[in-house]
Amino acid sequence: MKRRRGGRREPSRSLPGTSRPSIYSAKTLKPFLWADVPAKWSNTDGSRRVAGEAAEFGICSGFAVPMLSVHHWQSVLSFASSAKSCALSPRQQVQLVTMAVYAGMSIQALSSDDSGEDGLLTDREKEVLLWAAAGKTSSETSQILGVAERTVKWHSNKAREAFGVSTTTQAVVEAVRRRLIHP
Repeated sequence: MKRRRGGRREPSRSLPGTSRPSIYSAKTLKPFLWADVPAKWSNTDGSRRVAGEAAEFGICSGFAVPMLSVHHWQSVLSFASSAKSCALSPRQQVQLVTMAVYAGMSIQALSSDDSGEDGLLTDREKEVLLWAAAGKTSSETSQILGVAERTVKWHSNKAREAFGVSTTTQAVVEAVRRRLIHP
């Protein structure tokens, strides 16, 4: 691994035995189909070797969800398929992302102390997360609650900080997992 500006690590293109989804997930935080990995990340000897070994076990395609926590750990959850081409609808992709975020948050929770959750979130932060869970934007939530959109974003940010996550979706998943909200 070599260092890149901002302290984030960048994989070397010559890492032996590294799959193309693994290499590409270090470059993006957007979920992607394995087939969509740019050629410069998939045409390495190591990537071809891993792909060949995976094919021996019937793994031909998949969908990957890179994740980055505010505690600076980076991971990727891949959903593998035996199909030659992994064809997922946008809805199916969202469902897999939700599952990946839930799994990532569960793993993070296993490695952290969950004591003292009673005062973890304010009532307003819980309310903002409930509306986010219902699919409302910050603007829509501000109209529903009768507050400024900036206030909604502030409470959302405070909830993310409380859980040590980087997205509101992750905060919603964590609040549900800890039974702090019930959408």
